[in-house]
Amino acid sequence: MSDGILLISDSDETVTVLREVSRRLNHKLSVKKSISHGIKASRDSQIVIVDCHLPDGSCVDCLESLMEVNNDLVAVVIVDNGDNALTVEAFRRGAFICLHMPLNREVVEEVLKRAISFQTLLHRNRMLQDCSIEDFLKGKLNGYVQKIKEVGDIDLYDTVVNEVERVLLKIAFEASGNNQVKASQILGLSRNTVRNKLKKYRML
Repeated sequence: MSDGILLISDSDETVTVLREVSRRLNHKLSVKKSISHGIKASRDSQIVIVDCHLPDGSCVDCLESLMEVNNDLVAVVIVDNGDNALTVEAFRRGAFICLHMPLNREVVEEVLKRAISFQTLLHRNRMLQDCSIEDFLKGKLNGYVQKIKEVGDIDLYDTVVNEVERVLLKIAFEASGNNQVKASQILGLSRNTVRNKLKKYRML
């Protein structure tokens, strides 16, 4: 999975903000100033940020074309503050989340963290689809069991179940931006159940 982020924008100010934030997150930022060049570059990208002001077309049309080229990407759209119609249309065309102008560096960083976490989750899901859950668990647990034997008398069942559950909770919360409702939806559990499990693992 690529650790790069593609920005489609011809705004120097936007490029400056995104470069700074991407650098803080240890991700490389590639910049294309037009839809046509951005679509070509998106084939090798996992996260794409699209500016609403582009010289050769609409950002929502760009978004639709991006999804046709690479439907696995996570798309972030930059819209003018208060442009609710464009925000709704961007989500309808497949945007993961929207940023609003003028850009706030702290907000941009939080949004990119969520996009990166969500893309990581998608990547892990794709890996799981390439093998059965049984094969995946066997591959991981065989080595783990050997280590347990070396340590001594440990309750293997409870240890494994608790570790798997804790990691699932962590992944879901990273992908949802630490939102309990969204994490519950990802996990397919009620909010109360998730909250109780978070308390159990001292994650609150």
